[in-house]
Amino acid sequence: MVVAVNTLSFSVFSKEENNFYTSLFYLLAQQNLQHQFNFIYEEGNNILPPATENISCLFIKPLPKNPILWRFWYNYKIPLLLKKN
Repeated sequence: MVVAVNTLSFSVFSKEENNFYTSLFYLLAQQNLQHQFNFIYEEGNNILPPATENISCLFIKPLPKNPILWRFWYNYKIPLLLKKN
């Protein structure tokens, strides 16, 4: 199974909560080596280095500011990024 973790969606939380949720999924990925985990980060973001082979880090430009572009971003940009990897 391929699991995509959009860490950008955690940005609505405080920095501590953001780090908690990212670390939680990171730990889950380390415990489930049979699944592939793709972590989506904003370009230039400090990230946890992949500890196992089933973790990959994908970088994408920042979220759109316009709510109309969100549909395009989730329906086209994210799937295209995942297909590349």
